[in-house]
Amino acid sequence: GSLSDTTVNEFLARYAGTPLATHLRKRWLDLLSKQQRKAAFIEAYQPGLGTKYTCRYLHYQLHQSDNPDYWFEQVDALWLSGQSRPDECDPVFKQWQEAGHMTTDRVLGRIEKVVRGGDRNLLGYLQRRLPASHHYLVDLWRQTRRSSSTVLKYSLFPRKYPEQEKAVLYYGLIRLAWQTPTKAIKAFQYWQGKIAFSEAQIRQIYRAIAISLVIEGDDNASEWLAKANVPDAEEDVRHWHLAYMLRQSDWQQALEVIQTAPADEQRQDAFRYWRARGLSELNAEQVPQQLYGELAKERHYYGFLASARLQQPPELADKPLEMSDYTLARMSTVPAVQRAYELFKLGRFVEARREWYYLNRRLTNEEKRAVTLLASDWGWHDQAIIGFAQTGYFNDVRRRFPMAFAEEFQQQASEHEVDPAL
Repeated sequence: GSLSDTTVNEFLARYAGTPLATHLRKRWLDLLSKQQRKAAFIEAYQPGLGTKYTCRYLHYQLHQSDNPDYWFEQVDALWLSGQSRPDECDPVFKQWQEAGHMTTDRVLGRIEKVVRGGDRNLLGYLQRRLPASHHYLVDLWRQTRRSSSTVLKYSLFPRKYPEQEKAVLYYGLIRLAWQTPTKAIKAFQYWQGKIAFSEAQIRQIYRAIAISLVIEGDDNASEWLAKANVPDAEEDVRHWHLAYMLRQSDWQQALEVIQTAPADEQRQDAFRYWRARGLSELNAEQVPQQLYGELAKERHYYGFLASARLQQPPELADKPLEMSDYTLARMSTVPAVQRAYELFKLGRFVEARREWYYLNRRLTNEEKRAVTLLASDWGWHDQAIIGFAQTGYFNDVRRRFPMAFAEEFQQQASEHEVDPAL
């Protein structure tokens, strides 16, 4: 038989936020929409259920709202997507368009999203929504997407709409930089005096050219790294700059890159190790040994390299995570933990992971560590490994690298006379 509204609403309230409630809420909203019960749909709706539900919700709100502009603003963001939207969005998009919200700027904004990684089948539809004077911009986007060298065909850019053409040029220059940096340099040097790129755009163009030149081993990399590695540059620029200087064995410059990096980056394992190496190569006294000593106490790649420099065995630092019996017992009684456990034991892994994800979003770091230990004890090793990583506890080596199938490995290795370590 059919369930009453009261029964459904009570279940949704009781299990709010759980995967069970989310699944039921979607089915309930589908039924309410089919029955055209708009008020009930609005009451039962929650954000985050998917685009088709959001579209229906906004459509129903616009039918009864005294303040349509508020709801139209939300439709703006929904429409401005690089992907095609479900059919359920057509009614609300029609209302939105009839109210004059499909402006030229919005259409151009969506075209850029489509080109940058959306559904390119939308381009024809979007081009038809533009004034004829703007159609050439869509053609430019298409050509530049197909071949980034289009930015070298200067006559294709009449500068009729400089801001819009700048968006195409910026997109093309970045793509060309990753493909053929020398061509990107030529194009950028031509356009820089003619198009007013923002500082942020110039910084990104420098970044792409510099890193691409390093990857290609180009001699001009040093010049472009110097341009790219400014105080507010992205972190990867400094990493590539350092890598380039190390490849050149330019220890003085390598140290300079490290010492001009933000303090938090200087504390990173790689930077600490290469600082020690740089000082060592430049014959500094004492400091390298101290830095190596600090690193060698830690269990990571650069810690092992530091141990090798000191000619001592690497530090594995196996410190099992400790948790009180009370905390473990308390967490094992949490309903979401119990549901996840039962689903895991039944082999319903997708549903078990949904419960686990829902649970972890609501826990403190200490509680997350407790349920990570529970997962490890159950033999749910993938979630235990993820849990240790997410909570930042890396020293429980045995649990982070479990020998889940040790007996099977040993048996098969013995049977086939193969070393199990292989």
